[in-house]
Amino acid sequence: NKRREIRRKAIEADHEQRIKEVRAKIESLHSTRYTRITKMQNNVCGKLEALNSRRESLEKQILTSMMHIESQTKMMATELDAMFSGRLEDLEEDTLTPIPQIPK
Repeated sequence: NKRREIRRKAIEADHEQRIKEVRAKIESLHSTRYTRITKMQNNVCGKLEALNSRRESLEKQILTSMMHIESQTKMMATELDAMFSGRLEDLEEDTLTPIPQIPK
């Protein structure tokens, strides 16, 4: 009976030890996984921030280019209008007949 009690206690102690070891392994794996996931998330966030900055930069370049094209187009339209107006005046002087004005 005493032997049985000693053997039972040894088995229980061994069982408790195994439970502690498994818990420690699980906690270790959890900690490792958490650290790895955190690193990956930080890397992804860093890449996302870099891409966002690049996007903003490209949007600014596009806007600047569009504004430049718009100002160049307006300037060319003004020059063409002045040229056509001058040419119409020259034609009127040559023909002495008024040419109907094109509405703007």
